Amino acid sequence: MITQEQLNNWQKEAYKTADDNGFNSVKSSETLMNLLVNSENFEALDDLRKGHGIAETWRTDNGWFIMDDVEPNKNQLVVFYDGREGKPCDPFTFSSRMTDYHPDYTHWKPFKAPTGRRKPCGFLSELSDVCIRIFHLTEFQMITLDAQYVNVHLDDHQNHFKCETVDEFLSTVVRLVSQKRYPKVLALIFGYCKDNNLDIVGMVEEKMNYNKTRDHLHGNKF
Repeated sequence: MITQEQLNNWQKEAYKTADDNGFNSVKSSETLMNLLVNSENFEALDDLRKGHGIAETWRTDNGWFIMDDVEPNKNQLVVFYDGREGKPCDPFTFSSRMTDYHPDYTHWKPFKAPTGRRKPCGFLSELSDVCIRIFHLTEFQMITLDAQYVNVHLDDHQNHFKCETVDEFLSTVVRLVSQKRYPKVLALIFGYCKDNNLDIVGMVEEKMNYNKTRDHLHGNKF
């Protein structure tokens, strides 16, 4: 059961974080914003293609920081990577973007990421990104999400959506997003997670907190 207060707070928080990270200043069409919602859905599919299960979640815990010669006390976090193998990634693989921080790679040091900057990864994390983008998009467009409507479809989502497999589930999410039926998308995702004992509420909260620590436009163009 999702409360109206939860939905309102998620919309406001997603909007504020997106604004702080520069997303609201980028002129994006509604079509592009919809595509970005579905891009998270395809990242969820990609995790399955790589052999991860729907309940498999991991968090990046290694990365690199760079020592600033001019201001040595200002260690700047540059990038995380998937730390499950326990080895830091090669900074040379990040090519020209990383040279903006420092031209001399001898200053790079491995480090353990602070808890607040550990990125949740996996199928559930990507589903939470779908939700967060919907929260931002609807608040940006001043659309109020109706908790009662979401809950009606959540409680009876099997009859409403009839998704027997994970690919049917993801395909339905894509279709509903394309049709701009955002409350139904949320109902389907929350219902699917409930059926599969996936803590989507906890992941939404964790991912929202992580997003507050991210760079301008998350390092992207839009």
